[in-house]
Amino acid sequence: MKKPLLKLSILLVAFTLFNACQNEDYLENQEESISVEEQKEPLTISELNAIINESLTTTGTFDWKDVDAHTLWSAVVRGENILTIGYGQEDESFAEVKTEDLKATLANVLQIVEDYEGYTKSRETVIEHDIINVVDVKVENLETIQQLFKSEGVRYLEPNGYNH
Repeated sequence: MKKPLLKLSILLVAFTLFNACQNEDYLENQEESISVEEQKEPLTISELNAIINESLTTTGTFDWKDVDAHTLWSAVVRGENILTIGYGQEDESFAEVKTEDLKATLANVLQIVEDYEGYTKSRETVIEHDIINVVDVKVENLETIQQLFKSEGVRYLEPNGYNH
């Protein structure tokens, strides 16, 4: 009589633990989906300014490289959708003559933008600079910025039209 009761107790405990773990996974997935849903809306100007002011207060400086993709995207959206992308290696801020590597890096960056924004390069969507290795592009999608953050050859990303 004791053996079946022991087996039943072990089975009941195992089932309870399994069920509890399933519920925990469900809650984590639900929290992740809420977080993704919240990030579909850009931060307000007040929220962006609060982030900038907090950095200035605590560290004395603010740099767009220190924010996440959602915050940067929000500033781009609030700044007329213009993103400035610095490309090339860290020591390649300027170039009177673009090397093949710089040209390839720029082409890669522009391809990412075109793929995620769904447009082809034009005067209204891309402004290239002759000597300084930056390009201004029209960006509306958070995914574009997320991909640019991962891309090699991108030195920095800044919202061109956002004013604090």
